This record gives sequence, structure tokens and C-alpha cells, in this order.
Amino acid sequence: MVQTSPLKTRQYNNMDMFSEAALKYRINMILKKNDRLGFCFNLVFRQGAGLEVSTGSSIREVVTSQIGISEDYLDKRIQTIFLNGRAVDDVDSMKIRDGDVLALSAAMPGLVGATLRKGGKYASFRQPISLKDDASVSVIKDGRITLKLFNQIAGEQGLLLLHKGIWMKGRDFIDAVKKIKDMSMLNEIESFEINGMAFSFPEEILSTISENADVFVSVVRRKEGDGKNFSKRNH
Repeated sequence: MVQTSPLKTRQYNNMDMFSEAALKYRINMILKKNDRLGFCFNLVFRQGAGLEVSTGSSIREVVTSQIGISEDYLDKRIQTIFLNGRAVDDVDSMKIRDGDVLALSAAMPGLVGATLRKGGKYASFRQPISLKDDASVSVIKDGRITLKLFNQIAGEQGLLLLHKGIWMKGRDFIDAVKKIKDMSMLNEIESFEINGMAFSFPEEILSTISENADVFVSVVRRKEGDGKNFSKRNH
């Protein structure tokens, strides 16, 4: 088994989910076929994936300019947004802080879904859990948030996040690799790279990564007709 050393990265505050004392690994999954693997990480997206962003920006700026989701998708497909557990109506005025938890969902059914919908006509019914505008956050700086994707949003945008790179716990990455193996989709992966070292077999991955480690995972797609050079897919 090839031994790897923990990746040294800068530290973040207020992120108990990603312990600063834990080992850190940077992992690239290099694909050689199509991009069907995103759903294997759906549990990570529901629980919350760590994402490096410029905090102090509006929700719209983070979702569109930084994450890469289109304006049209944000306005029409994402119907419910929570910031730190409170419903958001105005994505332009609400700012993101370091350590925030942002949740994105498509329309939910029933009266509850209609009440939680951003800018909906029933928004007044949920005033106690609605987030008010806060202009106090103005400094743009590097930080990390937890992003949660629910229902169809996870399936439609999860792979985009994997191409950009997300933080998760080692146990969650191990579970995803096991799911990929169980679904007989390992043939779609050229190789794994952990801290710059190549691994070909999932057994090596499972025995190398600590369950409590902080893991940064990104998906890299091999260029068509190129067996050696790899590049991140652009969105």
C-alpha cells in the first residue's frame, strides 16, 4: 500500500463539521467515460459539502458567479433557499459569511412548499423563520461554507460541484467509492490521485483514507482522444 502524507491547507474557523485537527487529503477522480457518478455523492450533498467561496458576497453572486449555476436556474428552478436554517426571499441583498450553511431546493409540494418558496405569496405566513436583510457583511474575503442540495437539485447540479471540488469527511468519500464499486461503474474511472499520488484500485483508496480525515474531492475528465492529459471540465 502506498502511504500518503496529509495535505497541509489553510485553516478555517467555525466549521465543526470539518475538524481542523483532522488529516487532510486532496483527491482527484479522473474519468475516462461519461459523467454518471454524481448521484453516488447525493448523500454528501444532502448532508452538506464544504465549499470554498468569497464570503461577503450575495447569495446570487455565490451561486452564479462562484459556483457556476446559471441565473435562469437560480431564479426558476431553485424555489426554496435556506441560510443557516432560515428561509430567504431576496438572494441579492442577503450576504454569505464564513461558516454559513446554505441550502438549495427545487419546489416542494403542498402548502408547506408554497409557504417556503422564495418570494412566494404565502411568504408572510413564515415571518418567524424568514431571514431579514443584513447589510453588515461587506468585506469580501476567502472562506468556506457548507452547501446542501435537496431533491432534484442534487442530481442536476451535484456533478458541477464535484468538478469545482468539495470538502467532505473521509467516511463519506469511502461510502461513495463503495457505491461506485457496487454499481459496477469503476470502469468509468481512469484512476484516483491522492495528494498527487496515483491509485488504480479502490481497495487502496479504502485502506488509505481515514474515516475522520477532511477530504477535498474533485472530478477531472480526460480530454477526448487524449490518454495522458487531463483537465477539469468547464461549466
